[in-house]
Amino acid sequence: MESNIQSFAKKVDISDFVENCVDVEYFLDCCSKCPNYGKTWSCPPYDFNPLDYWNQFKTFYIVAKKIVTPAELLEKTYELDDIIKIGGQLTREASLVFEDEVAALLEEYPGSKTLGSGACRVCGEDNCARKFGQPCRFPDKMNYSIESLGGNVEKVLKRYFDEAIYWGKDGHLAPSYIKVGGILIK
Repeated sequence: MESNIQSFAKKVDISDFVENCVDVEYFLDCCSKCPNYGKTWSCPPYDFNPLDYWNQFKTFYIVAKKIVTPAELLEKTYELDDIIKIGGQLTREASLVFEDEVAALLEEYPGSKTLGSGACRVCGEDNCARKFGQPCRFPDKMNYSIESLGGNVEKVLKRYFDEAIYWGKDGHLAPSYIKVGGILIK
């Protein structure tokens, strides 16, 4: 399945980002309803204030990868399991491109921290040390997502890239999928 990946990147001042795209209380409440809540070190609850975490940085270098769903896939109707499977296949390649780009940025900006697109996967799926009551095995590599720190990805996409998030409905795939993350620079 060949996908069309569009790339977006922008450096933004952390104070502008926090003021316009962060609502810690709202997103921590959303996180509390997720099955990963309290099960990974990259997910709340945290022993720190997410606003303090954001404010220790000066710049957020946002990286986004938009995957356009091939037209032939949009014409069909699917069961929910198939929508999830196909969405995962479409975003897999973009995830690899995203991870390579973020890794290169970390080398360019020493001392930066990664914000991943989704849950941290350093230890592998369902293998986080928190699940076993242990400290994080790789605290230097572990990454939070924008949402887990109270960031609103929909606002990020609209404000900085004039893009939107689309959802599939009525058995149809979304017209595109977007992965968003980046690095926080001191």
